[in-house]
Amino acid sequence: MNWLINFILSAGGNKIRKFGSIDPEPHELTVGIHVIYDYGSSIELSTNEISDNSIRDTILSLDWQSGFYQVICTLHPGQTMEVGGSLNGIDGLSASYRNRSENIELVTNLPPESTNEMIEILSLFINNNLSWKSKFQFE
Repeated sequence: MNWLINFILSAGGNKIRKFGSIDPEPHELTVGIHVIYDYGSSIELSTNEISDNSIRDTILSLDWQSGFYQVICTLHPGQTMEVGGSLNGIDGLSASYRNRSENIELVTNLPPESTNEMIEILSLFINNNLSWKSKFQFE
C-alpha cells in the first residue's frame, strides 16, 4: 500500500521517496496468492499454490458485487500482478503489475470488466504470456 500512499501524497505536491527506496509490502515477498479485504483493512495468504485453478477459485470465492478486494499474485519475491476493486457499480476494477528488481510498475489503461477478465490477466501472468500487457493496455 506504500505505492498508493505515495501516489496520493505526490498529487498534493508533497515530496515522496523514489520507487526503488520504498520498502516492499509483506505480500510482495511471499510467493502465492494474497487477498486484501475491505479497502486494505486486512490481508491474508489465500494459497501458496500458483495455478490457473487456484486463481479461479480465489477470485470466484469473493463477493465482488458488495465487497472491495485486491487479489495479488506474487510469482517471485518482488514480482506481482494485482487485480482488484468492486463490481458494485461505483468503484470499478483495475489491475497493476510490479517488478521491483527491474524497477517497473505498470497500471492498465483498459481495466477488467468482470471476474473472468481478472482471472484471464492473472492466468496470462503466471503462464509467462506477456499478452496481458497489450490486451489490457498496461503502461
